Amino acid sequence: PQILPNGNAVLFTVAKNRSSAADRWDNAQIVVQSLTSRERKTVVEGGSDARYLPSGHLVYAVSGSLFAVRFNLSTRTTAGERVPILAGVRRSVGFNSGTAQFSVSDTGSLVYVPGSLNTAANQRTLVISDQSGTTTSLKLTPGAYVHPRVSHDGARLAVGTDDGQEANIWIYDLAGTSAIQRLTLEGRNRYPVWSADGQRVAFQSDRQGDQGIFWHRADGVGAVERLTTAPQNASHIPESFSPDGKHLLFTELKGGNYILHDLTMDNKTTAAFGNVKSTEPTGAVFSPDGHWVAYASTARARELYSPDRGIFIQPFPATGAIYQIPKVRIDYHPTWSPDGKTIFYVASVAQPLVAVAVRTQPSVTFGSPTQLPQTVPPPTLLSGAFRGYDILPDGRLIAVIPGSDQEAAGALRPEIRVVLNWFEELKRLVPAN
Repeated sequence: PQILPNGNAVLFTVAKNRSSAADRWDNAQIVVQSLTSRERKTVVEGGSDARYLPSGHLVYAVSGSLFAVRFNLSTRTTAGERVPILAGVRRSVGFNSGTAQFSVSDTGSLVYVPGSLNTAANQRTLVISDQSGTTTSLKLTPGAYVHPRVSHDGARLAVGTDDGQEANIWIYDLAGTSAIQRLTLEGRNRYPVWSADGQRVAFQSDRQGDQGIFWHRADGVGAVERLTTAPQNASHIPESFSPDGKHLLFTELKGGNYILHDLTMDNKTTAAFGNVKSTEPTGAVFSPDGHWVAYASTARARELYSPDRGIFIQPFPATGAIYQIPKVRIDYHPTWSPDGKTIFYVASVAQPLVAVAVRTQPSVTFGSPTQLPQTVPPPTLLSGAFRGYDILPDGRLIAVIPGSDQEAAGALRPEIRVVLNWFEELKRLVPAN
């Protein structure tokens, strides 16, 4: 959002559906709302992340390009046709927001991060990186990959694809000797989680009407089985199996709140766990010994830097004891190292992954947070998304990054481009009068 220069109206984007696809933002409305009367006026149909510039233009994003149109600040109306002014600007990975990576100074300098022209394809690549930053891509074509999860033996990957229309779970042999296999064939299926023995994958599915949790053998043999039934206007999201396979942590999303639950596998009973409630995904995950649960929590999504927001751990079963990991910034998407001695998490979308040492015996203590090298590709997902990376048994990371060759390279070698005196070019392309 941007407060317009007269100080009595705000410019912002309205997206009308909850799809994760890029066209959610390409079909969004750019609106101006009065801060006094609350009257809202649509000024652009089809675009997002608009900025009013002192040159008398609105500049906004559609797919991977910027467009400009003349704008009358007094009447709050556009004039003339929109004109493409810059191609190849990076958008937010996963399209959790309509953000385009550009900014313009009042004196006419443009800065932007280069990216793909066509973000509607929502292409991403899966890469494996050691903690020094040596990175290799999996032998997979770019796709709409989300939510990668590695089996406990490190041999296979369960990963989702979600293009906003179809959502499915796939299984891939990390040896790279066979093609990726589609596991789900009905409905929209998301958030894969491996069972403790590596034989099955649990996931959310709407195949029977509600958004409950099901599981299926990873080799596709046999029938899909239901684990939970979600209440009306709610959805269940599988989070983590205990190492002994006796428990499945899942969150119930209802009314904008995520509440963490424990499903006992032998009798399929559920109970809330640890009074964990959050306005954003918890990303709860069992420690390798099964005695602890790490999760993210925030009471109010917009309080990004609140001291009460961050990563926490609790004993399992819950005792009422809660310990917060040292804060870095926003802090979300936690997971444990294979030996249980380190917790990794995302400090913020613009920063490298963070690692912090943890000891639970004889008492809970944490080390100082340490950033991984810049060369380790970060998942670049917002706190409102779901974790876009996982840890292999040997300590390497697997992550989803922008998928085109250009953007994949950019994720490893960040680049910011600066154009000086850009207003002159803008006025030539879109004359203000």
